[in-house]
Amino acid sequence: MVFNKVLAVLLILMGLVTVYEITTYTGTVIHFNFKYDKFSFTDLLNLKFLETEEDNRPLSILLLSSLARSGSTMFSELLSTGNDSVLFFEPLWDQMNKPCFQNGSCVSNFISNIFNCSYENEFEDWLIHKTLFFHYYHPKAKTCASVKCQRHFDMRGLCQNATTRIVKVIRSRLSWVKELLSDPQLNVKIIYLTRDPRGSISSIENIGWDATPKIKCGDLLEDMEEFDALHKLFPYKIKSVSLEALSLYQIDIAKDIYLFLYGTSDLPQETRDFIELHMNAETDFGNNMDTRKNSSVEYQAWRLKILESTLAKIESETLCLRILEKMKHTVFGTIKNAQNLNISLFTNK
Repeated sequence: MVFNKVLAVLLILMGLVTVYEITTYTGTVIHFNFKYDKFSFTDLLNLKFLETEEDNRPLSILLLSSLARSGSTMFSELLSTGNDSVLFFEPLWDQMNKPCFQNGSCVSNFISNIFNCSYENEFEDWLIHKTLFFHYYHPKAKTCASVKCQRHFDMRGLCQNATTRIVKVIRSRLSWVKELLSDPQLNVKIIYLTRDPRGSISSIENIGWDATPKIKCGDLLEDMEEFDALHKLFPYKIKSVSLEALSLYQIDIAKDIYLFLYGTSDLPQETRDFIELHMNAETDFGNNMDTRKNSSVEYQAWRLKILESTLAKIESETLCLRILEKMKHTVFGTIKNAQNLNISLFTNK
């Protein structure tokens, strides 16, 4: 028995990352209640510093994208398939003109309250009456259009009973929500979604929103660098996914995401059906909010649509160039090169 305990301690101290990976994937939480200068050899033999327990808390998923028009709507719908989930679609929209939106800790607390289903009644009333956002919440919300239905809709009850709670945001910096990763009350995982800024900015410009490359690329670069820092600290709680990779390798990336979230790469049939319907559509429905596309073509369709002046502005912005280098995406230089699909989007450097 003593030998086994000593062996276990040595394995833990020598291979802590491996142990944490296994216990994370099997749904067991390990609590490390010690500092290296405050435990004795007896403590090690008794394993007093180590407690394991099954984690029965709901899974809280934060899907964060730095920019609009980056595939986050489709991705959030994909995440909500094949499980008992609720999806809070862009809850920070309600906070944009409030003091809380200017304070990172306040934003983090606001999202934490959503994950705990302890949000204020005012927020619930706003979301239920924000029809477009509300319909993403739960299958029951899609058919709840009447005033009577909305008045009696048990939004909080569905939240409390959900095994998976998803929050999708494009209006937060990653640094604002990093506190969630160390919150002991939450079983939270963050997925950080990226897209080539030329595709996002071009699409943002087309719908008439502010598309200033310096501002948009500044936000994106800040989040990419924050992700690198957070991933070193919380490698099993935060993951980056590019829209391009998801579009090209749909099933493989979806399996990888499920492994990260649930500890299994087995995709539910509902998830596979969603991928087939929304990522392999034969027809482009032409609606900005419609997520049914042929993703293997759509991921770089911006190359045929972007204005020459927009491409020039983006590729002359230093912050945008730094992003393209990090993404290992080709700088085209001219609209002719951008529109030549024989030139790969990826540099492979």
